[in-house]
Order: sequence, then structure tokens, then C-alpha cells
Amino acid sequence: SMPPIFDMLGLIFFFVSIYAILGYYLFSQMPNSAYFDTLFDSFVSMFVLLTTANFPDVMMPAYAVSKWYCLFFISYLCICLYILMNLMLAVVYETFTNIEREKFRKLLLHKRQACHHAFCLLTTKQNPMKMRFRQFEGLMRYFAPNKSIRDVLLMFKQLNMSNSGALTLDEFCNVYDAVAINWEVQY
Repeated sequence: SMPPIFDMLGLIFFFVSIYAILGYYLFSQMPNSAYFDTLFDSFVSMFVLLTTANFPDVMMPAYAVSKWYCLFFISYLCICLYILMNLMLAVVYETFTNIEREKFRKLLLHKRQACHHAFCLLTTKQNPMKMRFRQFEGLMRYFAPNKSIRDVLLMFKQLNMSNSGALTLDEFCNVYDAVAINWEVQY
């Protein structure tokens, strides 16, 4: 899940490094250019410029020498800040979405396996494909002890789509949704 993020960080680091080297060779000989005296200073200045914390201060000594030097800084901001950082945000969002989707899928599979296991334990040997209300009520005493007998009966009826008086495995697998329903008496 992390390689796409590392790819984007590597790409951003590459562009910051290229612009830092270019900035060092273009601006290190200029007077009052403390931002590009060494390669390290140049890299730090370009990295901080990525956050726009030192803009336009980092550009002003070069801009005083020639107005055309502003193209260097504008191109850097357009490429790194507006394009690469937005791509980074998209990659982080996509990675987060995939992780959440996978967690949801695992939770759903876990719930289905738990329902299947509970269904097998609660059904009788005489009728292993159907769960009667008595078995369902016994399960609800432990699974949802705060539910009244009326709520348990309504859950059973809600789950029993076939109106057969007994739940099939497919019907029983919706038990988590049925437990979440709150029943109210209407007069």
C-alpha cells in the first residue's frame, strides 16, 4: 500500500534536487544570495519554497539581477507545488481508499464466516438448512441481550423473507443489519 506514496515522494525529491542544483549554479555567485551559497542551502531553500514559506524572499536577490530569473521560480512552483503535490494528494487518497475498502471487505467476509459458523451450530441435525425462531431467540439472548422479545420476533420476521417460519443461511447472514434496526411502537 505504500509504494505509490514512496514513488511520488521520490519524484518530488528528484524535482527539488534538480531545481536545487540549477539554483545553485545560477544564483550562488550573486551578491546577497544566502539562499544558494551551498548545494545544501540550495536544497533547503527549494524544499522550503515548496511550502511557499520563504516566497518571494528566496526569489528577490535573483529577481533584482534579472527579471527573467522569476521564470525559474515560477516553473518550480507550478511543477512541484501545483502539479506534483496535487498528484501526491491523489495518491495518498487512493491508497487510503484502497486500505479502507480492503478493511471493509475483510470485515464483511469475517461477518459472513461468523454467520455461517453460528448457523451451523444453531441448526438441528434433523433440519440443518433451517433455523427456527427458538434457536434464533436463544442466539439473541447472548448476541443482543438488550433487545426485547418483541424486537427479536420482529427481527426474525424481517429476516425471514421467504415467510417459511424458518431462516435459511442466506437470510440469517443479514442478522447484523437486523440487529441495528430500532423498532418503535406507533399508535
